[in-house]
Amino acid sequence: MRVSQKVVVESLSVLSPVITESIEAGSEVILTVTGNSMRPYLRHLRDQVVLKKCDPRALKVGDVPLYQRADGSFVLHRVVALGASTYTMCGDAQTQKEYGVPNSRILAVATGFYRRGKYVSCDAFSYRLYMRLWLAVLPCRGVLLKCGSVCKRIGRVFTGGKRGGSH
Repeated sequence: MRVSQKVVVESLSVLSPVITESIEAGSEVILTVTGNSMRPYLRHLRDQVVLKKCDPRALKVGDVPLYQRADGSFVLHRVVALGASTYTMCGDAQTQKEYGVPNSRILAVATGFYRRGKYVSCDAFSYRLYMRLWLAVLPCRGVLLKCGSVCKRIGRVFTGGKRGGSH
């Protein structure tokens, strides 16, 4: 009989050596997403990311790497522009770009995601379409995110504050 155990960790830095060692050994690592910077596609504590070792100099626009900032924090954001030896990153729910992320800080890249328990490969047509559309709207993303927030509030007024309507 196989027993599975779920471990909730406050900080990724606690598991960093284990994760880094596993990735370096060529293993896939699956992590639960924490934070809201990759919404609407990835939801906090609901979805998971499948990470694999990559050549940190070979990322493309649209890739979603796991990288470590100079302050030690770990981040999962999308590549939105390429530099000579750096990347410009931006979370899907953000409008501020993070410039100058050196390729030496890249730990792994997403190869797929578990959304609501269903696996979606980064090579899947539906995911690639989403990624291309979301990158295309980056210049007006702030307005789109604000409109989505206003629409949710209006919807709650009409449903009496309930999510998903009445029962």
